[in-house]
Amino acid sequence: MLRDELHKVWYQLDDQRWAARFEGKQVRVTGTLDSQNQAIHVQNIEEDPVQSR
Repeated sequence: MLRDELHKVWYQLDDQRWAARFEGKQVRVTGTLDSQNQAIHVQNIEEDPVQSR
């Protein structure tokens, strides 16, 4: 699961194993939003260098 703090919304990620490496960190996720299912089809996840300072 991924929480968008700005909009106070939770999203399901389609690749939980990849996302697990970033648990508790601020990240930047690139992917395609499936708004019907509140899910993101992940293309990339990386630690957000600005938020992680």
